[in-house]
Amino acid sequence: QTPTSAETPETLGSGLPRPPRHFMEPSGLETARYLAHGLALALLPGMVSLWAFHAAWPWYASVPMIAALSLVGGYGFFMLAGTAHEGFHFTLHRRPQVSALLGIVFSSAIPGFISVGFALSHWRHHRHTNSADDPDCEIFGRFRSFWSRLLLARLAANAAYRRNAWRLIR
Repeated sequence: QTPTSAETPETLGSGLPRPPRHFMEPSGLETARYLAHGLALALLPGMVSLWAFHAAWPWYASVPMIAALSLVGGYGFFMLAGTAHEGFHFTLHRRPQVSALLGIVFSSAIPGFISVGFALSHWRHHRHTNSADDPDCEIFGRFRSFWSRLLLARLAANAAYRRNAWRLIR
């Protein structure tokens, strides 16, 4: 098939522009920056919170500071959980096994989160997104209110991921 005047090698077949090839290849430097950023966001706010807790400040100064730092630290742990996603999509390293291992190691900082169980479920999610066979609909579909999604959905997902991992072990 010869390209039409509107199609170039970068858009061939779809008509939509494709990102440059180097955007699709894992970069050691970018992976190191991503992992360092997640670790820093997860750990540094906790260290500063500990310092603020032991400081001789009045409670009305230390409590809001610790609360704000806890939000930042929570996002850092969320970002570390994302390393499991990226690792099992093989975007952290050019060798898929190393990428998956990086995802497992860095996401293991989250208590109760089993990245291997997540990966087993996540492949089915991509295949059946928003259909009756989507495992995310099965896990998260029962949580209809804001508060139940905020407080219970992640616990239910982690339990499902642990069951997946246990089935794999057996």
